[in-house]
Amino acid sequence: MLRRVRERAAASDAAPHHPEKIQRDVAAFYEQYGEEFLHYALALAHDRELARDALQESLMRYFVALCRGEEIAAPRAWVYRVLHNYLLDRLRETRLRQECHLPARSFYGQKHDIERECFQSELLRLLRRALTAREYDCVRLRTEGLRYQEIAATLDVTSGAVGAMMHRAMRKLRNLMIPERSKA
Repeated sequence: MLRRVRERAAASDAAPHHPEKIQRDVAAFYEQYGEEFLHYALALAHDRELARDALQESLMRYFVALCRGEEIAAPRAWVYRVLHNYLLDRLRETRLRQECHLPARSFYGQKHDIERECFQSELLRLLRRALTAREYDCVRLRTEGLRYQEIAATLDVTSGAVGAMMHRAMRKLRNLMIPERSKA
């Protein structure tokens, strides 16, 4: 991957700004957030190869932007946004757009538990049906650890809009979990 990053930066028509240091910084950034980005890409694409390609492309764009001297105030949110947009473009092109869902996985390193995974899968299906696409994206990004400002940058909305969507999503989730509350 780093070889392709170097080739892409060399092909860039702008003069690089210390590409060796930037390469080390991007590699450290990948070590810190790579798994998180890949998990997000897999949840959106449902295709491991497409998710890996999207992650690689996003990090290459990040590297090239830094080499060109662009100031990126929130790199994590920037890469999430590039990753998100790249995947949506690829999914539209190939008409593979499917309903997003989080893969059922064992929590806290616990052993494989079919019953728990079935429950989690059913819960995720219900959540996906109860929330709008934007609300679901907000909740999913928040569970990935992003702050409201980072979610706003990723989804190209204001942080106030993120707060409102999170509030509506939480209200819907409470009503889903405790049906008698919605009748009151």
